[in-house]
Amino acid sequence: VWDTLPAYGDKRIEVLGSNNDGYYFGENNVDWELVTINSGLGINLNSFGDVVYDGKIWKIGSAGSATVAYSVNGTSFITTGSIPNISSRAVKAVVYNGYIYIGSYQNSDSSSVHIWRTNNGVDFEAVTLNANIPARRIVNGGFIVYDNKLWIIGGRVGATTTYLRDAWYSTDGADW
Repeated sequence: VWDTLPAYGDKRIEVLGSNNDGYYFGENNVDWELVTINSGLGINLNSFGDVVYDGKIWKIGSAGSATVAYSVNGTSFITTGSIPNISSRAVKAVVYNGYIYIGSYQNSDSSSVHIWRTNNGVDFEAVTLNANIPARRIVNGGFIVYDNKLWIIGGRVGATTTYLRDAWYSTDGADW
């Protein structure tokens, strides 16, 4: 995640991955500092859906949890809610057109791709619960924004070792 956090003034902060201890912050791609997280969330902080939105770091879903939380300083997180009806181990998130878009799948068999969105971390709108693309585990592929479009790239077919090598785009998250 790369963006400006208000708590640090105008300087840009890089956040490279995460672990259960905290984030690594840096300003120059050379010197990294581990910043300990005092989350109080009681969840695994290795979330799949980390984004910077509205001046906050958002952690969306993690292994065993559909919790949504944010931080304004990178160390203390506040829980805002939970994503409804998702496989919490399979979340990807991006910022697009004023919303956090969340990609997921229904179950371990990858029956359908779900796209949700929120602009506050509390209220979630189901954009589609059955995207018109081949079923996949979205977490094993890419969910990105490029050229003002949402893109789903690849993914794993169910619990198999088969990976899709395709790309789908949408301007609204519903029609792909």
